[in-house]
This record gives sequence, C-alpha cells and structure tokens, in this order.
Amino acid sequence: MVNTNFRIITHQGCNDGLFSAWIMKRYFNEILKLKGTKNELTKDQIKNIPVIGIKPYEAKLDNLKGIEFTKNDIILDLPKPNKEIYFWCDHHSSNKPDKDNPPTHDHHFQIAPSNTGLLIELAIKGGAKNTKGLEQFKECIDIVDDARYNIEQIKNCYYLKDKWDIDNSTPLLKTHILSSFIRSKDFFLTQQFLNFVSNSAITSESPSPLTSKLLWQLEPLQWHIARLKGHNEWREQFDEYVYLDKPTMTVIQDTRKIKRSKGIFDRFYQYLKYEDAVYNLVIKVDDIENTTRLGLGANIFKKNLRKLDVGKTLKTLANKFGEGAGGGHAAVGGATINKEHTDKAIDFILDSIKEAHR
Repeated sequence: MVNTNFRIITHQGCNDGLFSAWIMKRYFNEILKLKGTKNELTKDQIKNIPVIGIKPYEAKLDNLKGIEFTKNDIILDLPKPNKEIYFWCDHHSSNKPDKDNPPTHDHHFQIAPSNTGLLIELAIKGGAKNTKGLEQFKECIDIVDDARYNIEQIKNCYYLKDKWDIDNSTPLLKTHILSSFIRSKDFFLTQQFLNFVSNSAITSESPSPLTSKLLWQLEPLQWHIARLKGHNEWREQFDEYVYLDKPTMTVIQDTRKIKRSKGIFDRFYQYLKYEDAVYNLVIKVDDIENTTRLGLGANIFKKNLRKLDVGKTLKTLANKFGEGAGGGHAAVGGATINKEHTDKAIDFILDSIKEAHR
C-alpha cells in the first residue's frame, strides 16, 4: 500500500524553508527515490501532504505544538528531531549529526550554501531534469541564504525603486519578491502561504518558483514593496540603539535601549554604515516568553576577516545560558536564551570574538 501519511515540516519564516518546501513538493518522488517504483505518489497525493512551519528550537522538543513527530515526517532546513522520522535534509554546520540516531528512513546532511540547493541536487540525482531555470534559481537561493551578495545586489534587492519592471528584473530580485509571502508575523497567515506556495509546485510544470504563473498572479511585488518600506522606517531609528564595539569591531543592536522597534530589520545596512565592522550582534528581548534572541553574523563584504565559528559559538551559548536552541552557519547564526542571562551572554560572545582573533 502506498504511504500517503507524510507531513513536510520546514523552517518557519525563512526564505530557505519556504523554497525547500516548494522543491520538495515539485520533485517529491525524485528526492525520496520513489520515481518509477510502486510507491510513487500522484500529483493529487503530493498536493494533499500538509506543510508545517516551525522554528529551529521546536525541532528539538518532544512534540510539535502538541502533535508528536511521526515516522512519516519529512524535516527540512531544521535540526534533526530526537524522534524517528522518515526523511531529514539540512545544511547548517551546527546541526551536523554524530550518527543517524534516532534512525531515519533516509537523511541527507551536507554543509552547503542553502538547503533548497541541496534538495535540488538530490532531485537531479533522483532523475529530475536539470534545466537552466532550475540552475538559475539554485544560484539565487544560494546567494540569499549564504549572504553572497555584492553591494549592487544589496541595493537592488533591499531598497525601493521609482519604477518596477518585473519582467526585466534580475532572477535574484524575483527570488526576493517571491519570498515576501512568508515574512508576515501572523502564524496562521504564514502557514496558509506555506501550503499555498508549496502547492503551486504541483499545479504547474515550472522547474522553479521563479516561473510559476500562479505565484505571480498573487502580485507578490506589493508584499515586497511593503517590506522595503518597513526597512526604510527601521533605518531611520538605527542610530538610537545601534553602536560599534571597537575592541571587537562588532556592530551591536540592543533593542533594550528603545521602547519599541520600528519597521523591519535590514540585516545588511550596518555593513554599509560601518564599513570596517567585522561582526554584527542583534539583541531582542521577549518579555512575554522571558527569553532573549541573539543573532550574530559576519560582514559579508569582509569575509576574510572572520575568525570566529559563529554557529558553533551560538550553539555553545544556547546550552550555557538557555535550553540549547542555538546554532547556524560558520558565518551567521542565532540563539534563544533565558532573559536573565542576557548580559552574560553578550559578554560571552564578545569574549569569544576576542579569543578567536588573538
């Protein structure tokens, strides 16, 4: 009997998580090595597979929002759960497993620019046609998730324009525009778009989201413009709570210094303003959950100056001052800790930077 009880669980509110779900649905049989076998699923069966977005730390909980992980779950762009699942694919250096335990029907871990790109490679190995459009999209999502931009690309993707011409926009800008769907902080809206966007992979023969007519019919440019306006408002408040720690050449954004953060965080603006900065630390306190979220990244324009393994450091930090929810890439990562340890955690990060650069 063909198994149709799968669930796709992916990184919530993340470009790579969204597009990982799209590629998973578009090339489901190829990635899971079901193509041409008696267990191959039909388009309708794949369309009915639910897509759920969760945060990385939730993947390590014993249950998922009250629903236990199952042997039929497909986990993408997230840490591997402590439960037996069907398929796992991730690319974050801090999530490298010691071994396949608990057991998984199939798992793929590889340090790569993006998880979406890793899934595309698996799809091609499984029999999917490697088209120019698919290669182009892989190049774009690799740039986005691994922060491989140049300054011209940053200005093209993160700043408002007087006129918009979608048809003649770069593939990278189109990737940004489509990813605007999952930037809402409304949980149910985000879940709805996760399912809708990923299901668009089934309703067309497009090799990638960039040429999916159904997605462009939703006019995602309006979502993108709204986000860019949010970036503008955030930049206007920048000087109120952002400063450069010269001993570590780290730009520190401490939201405790303001009553309310306006607009939408622009993760690259600080490197345009503080050109000599090597790192950027973001501190966000959640008084309701009594936690603090810390984000640390390295200057994408001065990659040769980074000496700290960011993901490894934040994984250690999360275990030391929180419940272990932390990690990421070598050059960027995040961690959630107990609020009471915020100052100690900041000192730990700055001391770790100093030690790495001795």
